Amino acid sequence: MDDTEVYDSGKEAFALLLELAGIPIIFNGVEHTCVPTRFEKKLEYPVSGFFEEATAAVDMMDDDFADFIGIDQQDAIVEVNGLMFKVITIDANPVTPIVRMTLTKSK
Repeated sequence: MDDTEVYDSGKEAFALLLELAGIPIIFNGVEHTCVPTRFEKKLEYPVSGFFEEATAAVDMMDDDFADFIGIDQQDAIVEVNGLMFKVITIDANPVTPIVRMTLTKSK
């Protein structure tokens, strides 16, 4: 199996996962589907008192991600399933059809 066949197989499998477990993600009015891979909540205690910090990781198809023009800019904000998150990291590997984003939300 060559790299193209592996990529195409991965894309086909991830498309099925998006159908089964996908949730909406919106950036600058463009909506696609992503799969949440990790959501965490923790309480931080700075001098001002406790506050809740939430982080998330979501995966999406590289073709869909390409429609999110400007998402690689500092302070990019996405809406995931109705909640607003700031994009911290973007992990795109040309060998796979999946782009992973790490997001944060502070209250």
